[in-house]
Amino acid sequence: MKRLVAYLALFSIVLATFTGCGINKGGSYQGDALTEAEAEPLYEDGDTSYLFRVQGKYFQKYNGTDFEDYYIKGVNIGSSKPNTFPGELGVTEDEYLKWFEQIGEMHANTIRVYTVMMPAFYNALYQYNTTHDEKLYLFQGCWYNEDLLSETQDAFSDIQDVEKDLKDLVDIIHGKAQVEQRTGHAYGEYTKDVSSYVIGWILGIESDQNLVEGTRYANPDVTSYTGKYLSCNQVEPYEVFWCEIGDYVLEYEDENYHMQRPVSYSNWPTADVMSHPNEPLAKEDAISLTVDDLSAQADFKTGIFASYHVYSYYPNFMFWEEPYCSYKDEEGNIDTYLGYLKDLVAHNDCPVLIAEFGIPASRGVTHVNPLTGFNQGAVTAEQQGEMLVSMFEDIKKAQCAGGLVFVWEDEWFKRTWNTMDYTNSDYRAYWNDVQTSEQHFGLMEFISTECNPIPVLDGNLDEWSKDDLLFEKRDAKIYAKSDSTYLYLAVQDPEADFAKAGSNLYFDINPNVGCGNYGDTQLSSNADFVLHIEGKDNTRMLVDTESDPYIRASTEWQGLDLIQDEKDTFHRIYLITDRGLTYPQTGQTVEVQKTETGLLHYGKVDVTNDVGDVLTDFYYKDDVFEVRIPWGLIGFSAPSIKEINNIEDNTTFTVEGIHVGYLSGEKDYGQKLFTWDNWEQAQYRPHLRKSYYMLQKYLEKN
Repeated sequence: MKRLVAYLALFSIVLATFTGCGINKGGSYQGDALTEAEAEPLYEDGDTSYLFRVQGKYFQKYNGTDFEDYYIKGVNIGSSKPNTFPGELGVTEDEYLKWFEQIGEMHANTIRVYTVMMPAFYNALYQYNTTHDEKLYLFQGCWYNEDLLSETQDAFSDIQDVEKDLKDLVDIIHGKAQVEQRTGHAYGEYTKDVSSYVIGWILGIESDQNLVEGTRYANPDVTSYTGKYLSCNQVEPYEVFWCEIGDYVLEYEDENYHMQRPVSYSNWPTADVMSHPNEPLAKEDAISLTVDDLSAQADFKTGIFASYHVYSYYPNFMFWEEPYCSYKDEEGNIDTYLGYLKDLVAHNDCPVLIAEFGIPASRGVTHVNPLTGFNQGAVTAEQQGEMLVSMFEDIKKAQCAGGLVFVWEDEWFKRTWNTMDYTNSDYRAYWNDVQTSEQHFGLMEFISTECNPIPVLDGNLDEWSKDDLLFEKRDAKIYAKSDSTYLYLAVQDPEADFAKAGSNLYFDINPNVGCGNYGDTQLSSNADFVLHIEGKDNTRMLVDTESDPYIRASTEWQGLDLIQDEKDTFHRIYLITDRGLTYPQTGQTVEVQKTETGLLHYGKVDVTNDVGDVLTDFYYKDDVFEVRIPWGLIGFSAPSIKEINNIEDNTTFTVEGIHVGYLSGEKDYGQKLFTWDNWEQAQYRPHLRKSYYMLQKYLEKN
């Protein structure tokens, strides 16, 4: 029941957090006001006051005397940690305060959240800012009801709930709200006035073709709106929806608290105003939304800004479209990201904030930028840092108003299109799937700690004990242990030469399928996977067709190339990264894109001392071979309950464990069952990636 509730909460909010509040006392609830010493000096403009406004291309902050440009450099922050879904509201006040300390030490000045958070978040922000000279300012979002919008495809069907949530949010940031408890929603007493730390509103979600066109179809005559603070005339009905909710939140706050702040709406390249004639997927260039279609009325003093989520690898026009694909930076290097950003800024009259940009440090990969290598995954933490610094520099060069990295912390509950069909959505939060890129955008990761000590991949057996010995035969010893991220194995064989072909591990997981031989060698049981060991560059996981963890996507996209020789019945393991596409402007046809995710990467690993990376899989020295294998790579949909995918009929079932076997030369040394205790809660510790320190160094000087 616990997992069902968690899953329903997650499903209702999809990618980020939780929508809305419950009962609110409309500003009459008395919270803790900032003292004069704690409060930021606000600019008094008639009956209203404000700290931030937009001017020209940038935000400006009032310094007590005048306004000065204020460049945004910060991070998005979520509401989950391992073992929790967003709707479970699991992050504590102490954890948020610790995160804020680390974010401040990184020399960031801004954080962003997508919707209302628990009181713990605002309490921690209040405590941090009232005890630090350098403040962390907040962009506050308001989510939409995506379940409802998915059903109605009409933004106006949700407008009453959105306006209620906005009213609640205004009272919350002013510390005057009492919200009743509801499953999957924030609740409690909001007593901390953080209003002078909120830069502005970024409302809503990235909007796709179906929602925008559905709103137009349902409201064909709704093309204009005149409010007290915002107006629009002869625009897209969806932009009228924007205008109405923006006007509502501005009016409610000004009338009740005599404060204003800049306003924007979540947007992305798919809905930019430029034409992209070489985009191969029509839906990615079908709509245009712009805040330039909204006008500020005389009573609105702080201004409108554009907010875009811009990544380097999506949509495809980012790297196949001219002039982006040939755009060069000052050093003469192709920089598709900078080319797009400059075009985006040129087509927006308002300041442009890059409210999301990021690179995941994951083992699995989802999208690829073939020109720059700024990919969605298959990136080390050091590469992640280099790319984030480069993107921050591009954001600055393009004269954007600033940038917010996505995201502060890894989010284990997330899913990615090319792995999501192979993981159990009820259990995603309870294990670390390094094959799923969406889970690993964080500057802070979470390291599994079930193993004590965690195996060090260094060619020694110091972390392996007799309790880990799985079996011993003909002087060969096989060790095994596991945690909520990996299956760890060690082989000690004085007869083996791991730099050459000839020594292999095999795995029988699904008792209903498998192959009984590897090459000319008969196996002691049918195997689903073979770990083919052949030196630093040719060691890889191979799979029997009936157990391929990603074969459904491969088949559906017609992208699987079964690489086999005449003897082997096992083939390589691929992740599909893009479908076969034809680019309309150039006529170029690109075949289905895939990457061999089963290819293992050589190197030492010592997570305690920050040696190695997510792309480091195995190491050998003398007669010892050590490896860590991601659960997703060997077909587990929920390792916490020993659940695997049954590829043949697209179902799942639980197994007793993994039968691990060993081959040396043409000899089968036999196999033995490795099993582990199911777990309700993963054990972990937070760890700042190398990318954090690289950003820290950059932001200190910029």
